[in-house]
Amino acid sequence: MGEIEVGDQRLSFEQVAEADARQWYVLAVTYRTDGEETHVGETTIDAASRQEVTRDAVEEALDGWRNDHPRAKIARYEVYARVECRRGKHVADLSPEAEGREWSIDGPEPGVDAAELRPGDRVAYYAGGPRSSIYGYITEGIVVDVPSNERRPTSGEFGERAKLDLGTQRKPIPLAWIIGPVDDPEIAMAIDRKRENL
Repeated sequence: MGEIEVGDQRLSFEQVAEADARQWYVLAVTYRTDGEETHVGETTIDAASRQEVTRDAVEEALDGWRNDHPRAKIARYEVYARVECRRGKHVADLSPEAEGREWSIDGPEPGVDAAELRPGDRVAYYAGGPRSSIYGYITEGIVVDVPSNERRPTSGEFGERAKLDLGTQRKPIPLAWIIGPVDDPEIAMAIDRKRENL
């Protein structure tokens, strides 16, 4: 579990495994009241699977919603399936002193030694780095080349790098971003974006 900052609050950030994810169905209603301004309201549909979102189930949900909004004129409606993938809750309010603090990452700890990697290994890594606010998701690649004592790549800002085949390109990835081999079930389950083209 990690943490994120939103405004002046700190919130927990937890990845939900696909097998543990809750799924539910939501009816979104676009409606008008007395004026021409439109609004959107939502309610859940009593259904455990897509097959249970029948005409009768939708009609019953619309009737229930309409009873709660007697002055509304329905313009349109849509039904969405929602699957939980991340969750969190309030941890603390941020003080000015907390600004700039580096929060813990969400997911497995990254950082491998070059000696742990072999060409051909399929590994998981944090795209853009584990604390990237732009990327930070976990994906995978196949090791093409690793640094050795005789031949060290330019370390640069992020330290030593291994060259990975990403399916569409080969790219040097810092060892500090690599989590480990995907034959470890825990690491494989943490991958957010699998590369089907590998």
